[in-house]
Amino acid sequence: MKLYERATKQIIRMIESGGLAEGEMLPSESELAERLNVSKITIRRALAELRNMGYIATIHGKGSFVNHSTMWYPNSMISFTEDMRKKGKTPSSIILDKKIIEGAEIPGSKFEPGTTLFYLKRIRKIDGEPVGVQEHYIRYDLVPGIEKIDFEGRSLYKTMEESYGVVLHQSKQEVTIKKVPKEEAQYLDLNPKDSVFSIKAWIMDEKNFLIGYAQSLFRSDRYKITLLLKRN
Repeated sequence: MKLYERATKQIIRMIESGGLAEGEMLPSESELAERLNVSKITIRRALAELRNMGYIATIHGKGSFVNHSTMWYPNSMISFTEDMRKKGKTPSSIILDKKIIEGAEIPGSKFEPGTTLFYLKRIRKIDGEPVGVQEHYIRYDLVPGIEKIDFEGRSLYKTMEESYGVVLHQSKQEVTIKKVPKEEAQYLDLNPKDSVFSIKAWIMDEKNFLIGYAQSLFRSDRYKITLLLKRN
């Protein structure tokens, strides 16, 4: 890995971990160079990469600032609630539906027919602004009684781990762009012609058994999905 690529990844980690908050000015090139133990030329190249990726904006004569117009979709398996709190935001939810589903076949879920599932549908908000709609289907045999819990301000994943001992090991995700459905457009304050990120996720335990399935729609004007790739 080249030095500027390593520096780019290190600064991204600072941003995504909340070490550099949205709207905050980045340290000077000299400070970053000293902190990351690289040259100022390397830092300039890294900052150029970050601008191209949308992480920062540079204002002539003032400096570079963490871009606050979008949120970055996490590249690790972390819940919406945990991710927003880590970034210094206030997450909240509106419960649209919560129930036990018995015997129904959920298209695309890959659950065995007849599997009993806990279903949870929520509007997700950041600092009071609606940014997404999420639907979760969780194997009910792993989380009996979970339907009694209020998830308006509580993390589903954390509850599964701490209250039920469920190990969330990995998630396979599929991301596409689609026109927002009419119902969800109302929830998200969008025009029906607007596009959203559509994210499907299959959640597995440490033995690679399917334990959950999620369908999420996130506003494309408030979220950005960034991939940092390297050539082998």
